[in-house]
Amino acid sequence: MTRRLSLPARVVLILAAAYCFTFFVALHARATDAFFQFVWPVAPPTAAFIGAWFGAMAVALLIGAFMPGWAEVRSLLAGLGVAAGFLILAALVDDEFREDEFVLGIAWYAGLLGILIASSIIALYQELLVESSAPADELANLWLRRAFLILAMMIWFFGLLLTIAPGVLEPRWPWRCLFPGDCIGALPERDTVAIGAVLLGTALPYGWAAVDGGRRAMNIAAIFGFLAGSISMYGMFRFSEYVDESYWSWLGIFCFQLAIILLSVTALALNWWEGRRDYAEVDTTSTVTAG
Repeated sequence: MTRRLSLPARVVLILAAAYCFTFFVALHARATDAFFQFVWPVAPPTAAFIGAWFGAMAVALLIGAFMPGWAEVRSLLAGLGVAAGFLILAALVDDEFREDEFVLGIAWYAGLLGILIASSIIALYQELLVESSAPADELANLWLRRAFLILAMMIWFFGLLLTIAPGVLEPRWPWRCLFPGDCIGALPERDTVAIGAVLLGTALPYGWAAVDGGRRAMNIAAIFGFLAGSISMYGMFRFSEYVDESYWSWLGIFCFQLAIILLSVTALALNWWEGRRDYAEVDTTSTVTAG
C-alpha cells in the first residue's frame, strides 16, 4: 500500500500546472519578447529552453493530479521546488540588469515563492497526515530503471555544475547571443544558473522513477522528459541563428535531448506492453480458475 493523493494535493498540482503553463507561453511561445519583459534581459534561446521545461512540467503536473497515489507525483513537486529555488537565485545573481518593476518579473518572484511554500506544505501534509490506502504500483523493468538512474545522475551532474560553478561551462555554451549577430564572450551567469535549475528539476523525476520503480511514476517522468526534450530541441532549431555550431557543446546538448526523448519513448512503450501482458495473464488465470 502507498499513501493516497489527497484533495488538497490535487488542487495544488492543478494550480501549479496552470502557473507552469503561463510561463511556458511567456518564455517559450513569446521567447523574443521575454528579453524586454522578463526580470532580466534573457536571450531567446535561454527563454525557450526554460519555457520548454515549464510546458512539460505543466502537462506532468496535470496528469499527476489524477493519479491515485502520492508516490507518483512527489518527485514532480520536489523537482519543481528545487528548480524554483535556483531560479530565484538566478534572478538575484546580477543586480545591474535586474528589472523588478516588470509585471512578468513580479509574477516570476511571487509564483516561484508560492511554489516553494505550497510544495513544502503539501509534502509535509502528505507524509505526516495522509494514511497509506492506495494500492502499490507494478514495478517497471529493471534495466529500464537502471537507464533512468544513469540518465538522472548525468542530468544532476550537469545541473549542479551549471548552478554551483557556472564559470566552467559559460564560455563553452553554444548560444551566447542576445540578438542575431550580437554575441558576447560567454553565456551570462544568470542564464547559466537558470538552465542548471531546470536540469536539476528534470533529474529528480527521473531519479525517483528509478528508485521507486513503479510504472505510473516512470510513465509520468517519461512524458515529462519526452515533452521537455522535444520542445527544447524545437526551440534550439527555432533560434538556430543564435547558436554557434562551431562549438562542440551544441552537438552534446542535441544528443542529450535525443537520449531523453528516446529513453522516454522506450519506457512508455515497454511499460504499456508489460501492462498488457500482465493483464492478459491475469485474465487467462481467472478464466482457468472459473472453468
